[in-house]
Amino acid sequence: MGHSKSAPPRMGRPPLPSGEVRAERVVTFLTTAQKQQLQLFAEETDQTISAATQDLIRRGLKQEIIENTEKSEGIT
Repeated sequence: MGHSKSAPPRMGRPPLPSGEVRAERVVTFLTTAQKQQLQLFAEETDQTISAATQDLIRRGLKQEIIENTEKSEGIT
């Protein structure tokens, strides 16, 4: 009665698709007031400060793309 020796199942969260892996780091300094605003935003949106920061960056970049597209197409 031989038992096959297979690798034990992987534990933990499954890996993200390559386009969703967050491997880059940005370090910045905030004023006390900015940090308090960020903390308040995170609490109000039920997110960690890191997730709230990513959310704000994503929104800002999306808005910037929209504004730049409108400028290039002459839309005001």
